[in-house]
Amino acid sequence: MKKHALYRIRQIALPRKAGDYFIGPGWFRVECRIAVFFWREIGACRSLDEARSFIRANAMHRRIARIRPRLIARFGPDGKEI
Repeated sequence: MKKHALYRIRQIALPRKAGDYFIGPGWFRVECRIAVFFWREIGACRSLDEARSFIRANAMHRRIARIRPRLIARFGPDGKEI
């Protein structure tokens, strides 16, 4: 089975306005794979180091979101602890 990259960084030559600030020419677009052939932009960064740290933070956030909460107690239909 072939493994596909989950993230990619692309350098874009044209300037762009991202949110409230302006990004000059040569900015980096961080994209996440959503299907085999489809990518979605998840960030716009001014430097390659910023893009790499953005990917690390996003990957950590995704890992934390997958952790299931610990079960403390179970309750029956009558509201009493089982």
